[in-house]
Amino acid sequence: MAEARSFIDSGRPDLAVPIYRFLLAPTPDDPRLLLNLTVALFKAADYRDAIATCERMLQVDPSSVPASLFLGASHFQLGEPSGAVEPLQRVVARRPDERDARLMLAESLALLERHEEALPHFETAATLLAREPRVWYGLNRGYERVARAAADRLFDRFPGSSYAHASKAGRYESQNDYRQAAYQFRAALDGGDLDPHARRRVQGSLAAIYRHLAERRAPAERSEPSGTLPPPCDQADQACLFQAGSYTDSVLAGRANEDARSLYWRSEAYQALALEALARLEELPPSFQLFELRGRRDAFRRSHRSAAVHWRQALSLAPDNRVLKAGLASALFASHDYDAAVDVLDELLRADGASADLRLMRGSALLAMNRPDAAIPDLREAARLAPGMEAALAELGRAYLMANQPNQAIPPLRRILAADEDGSYHYRIAVAYNRTGKAGEAARMLDRYRRLNLAAEARRRELEERLTLPQR
Repeated sequence: MAEARSFIDSGRPDLAVPIYRFLLAPTPDDPRLLLNLTVALFKAADYRDAIATCERMLQVDPSSVPASLFLGASHFQLGEPSGAVEPLQRVVARRPDERDARLMLAESLALLERHEEALPHFETAATLLAREPRVWYGLNRGYERVARAAADRLFDRFPGSSYAHASKAGRYESQNDYRQAAYQFRAALDGGDLDPHARRRVQGSLAAIYRHLAERRAPAERSEPSGTLPPPCDQADQACLFQAGSYTDSVLAGRANEDARSLYWRSEAYQALALEALARLEELPPSFQLFELRGRRDAFRRSHRSAAVHWRQALSLAPDNRVLKAGLASALFASHDYDAAVDVLDELLRADGASADLRLMRGSALLAMNRPDAAIPDLREAARLAPGMEAALAELGRAYLMANQPNQAIPPLRRILAADEDGSYHYRIAVAYNRTGKAGEAARMLDRYRRLNLAAEARRRELEERLTLPQR
């Protein structure tokens, strides 16, 4: 027993495993030896055998907290969040201050897209592990996801409401799309059903956009008179709690309601909490989680070159992280650095060639470099892996045309004609038909292209007129 312990203490847990197995042979249900074997297996990264041993421990003692902890942790290490959740829930129910179990449970729930359930565990972990970057990263991502979910419900259920326009405006504003934001903010004010706090908030945002775009101030009826006091506040109201900076209380105050106003303020409060979590992460020493969030933020704002810098910084701290590599590849592609993007994609695809998204990105990058023959295999594989992926079929058809293989271009393009909004797919297939001598089909597709293109241009002009900022 002492020899096995010395192997574990000296960093050679693999040598302790056979000793514990030998000791267990005559007494296979000895809980102390089972636990020691579990620890050795876990530290040796033999997670499958650790799981089997934990299950044996739980047969001997169903209430064993260490067995549940190592069972959940082993599933977590194997990237199996669905197997980790239940045992980790048992652990935190018995030991609420078990820090590692709490954080692994939160992260497992997040991986399963169960963000509403994950957030309370991240919030508890924040009190137990205040200097752990994973906590604040998880809180930021979780708050953003539930904020987006509340906004999406608002858009689906109350699409024409002033609150939906206000929420959409905020989304455009965060993407630096100020013209769209201004249009949506004005639509929110024109609706007339915003509460005084939301109206004041929208007016302030709209005024800031006018200043940013060097426009004259908004029309007088939309301006807040100088020195106007905020409206009276009910301290149990979502909006008032939000204005006071009590974002968690604001969420709780409206949790039982699903009307447009409640969904709007819930989304706003969660977004504010996400920013607070990011600020806490900024206070800690640099971490790959911090740089990843900066990269995501810049990508959302369409600042792709800056995003690529942050993804590279993240990878310098976690060089084997595939999520970070995929983020870097996307940022390089979006900033038109196609050679560098292909290099990163090659590395990713060597490890996992069955990603339709990565295949599509690589093929599109090669097309942008005018290398259609090299792009076709990737695009064909992307279309095979994801048969309904419109972008893959569109790019595959374009690649065949660029490679002067019009007969091959026709089948993928025909599959997506029904989704054509501006006529571009019909134009490409018309070119393919023309090159293959099918003049009648080419003429029919060109006619359809012209009609779709005219309709798209009319929509564009109408949108431009609506987005024109008012002048004095």
